Amino acid sequence: MPPRPFPFALGIGTDICCISRIRELITKKPQNASLLPFVKKVLTIREQDDFFHRFRHVAMATNGDLTPITRYLAGRWAAKEAVIKAVGHRRLTLRDVEIFQKPVDEHEGLGVYALICDEVHRKSHSEASAPSPSVADTPRGDGLPSRLIFHKLDGQIAKVSISHDGDYAAAVCLAADEPLSGDVGGEAAARTP
Repeated sequence: MPPRPFPFALGIGTDICCISRIRELITKKPQNASLLPFVKKVLTIREQDDFFHRFRHVAMATNGDLTPITRYLAGRWAAKEAVIKAVGHRRLTLRDVEIFQKPVDEHEGLGVYALICDEVHRKSHSEASAPSPSVADTPRGDGLPSRLIFHKLDGQIAKVSISHDGDYAAAVCLAADEPLSGDVGGEAAARTP
């Protein structure tokens, strides 16, 4: 009798990122000139809003301590890579995945989650044409920026856990396996590896 397939339509991914590697990438040029291009390359517009809201004072400092920024970016990098590995049915890029903190008022409480952007959303809301935030025009209020309204996000939520230890950030993702064309009922779970 052949082995039974895994009974649930789930994918799991994990990744680890060296925090000092991120520090090297964002400090290649003097006065943090590499930080903004790196942030724009890795984070979506909504994530950039969140990033600049969290780190506006540190990001503007030319000689500030970059430890909180590098830990945050390494964690986000590891989380996005873990999501990409967990979602095998699509060819995702770093900018197809958004990592956010759940709002305090959500019934599930605080925690980090991933939003895997819908392909339709990605095509119809091209971020290439959207203006990217700069340090000068970042949000200034309390709480999350207004763009990050949880119930207005388009895509599939995935569970993510991010950990930091010493010079490393690690992340694990548990994501639903979307049905493929031709799947009926629970066939997505019964696919052979």
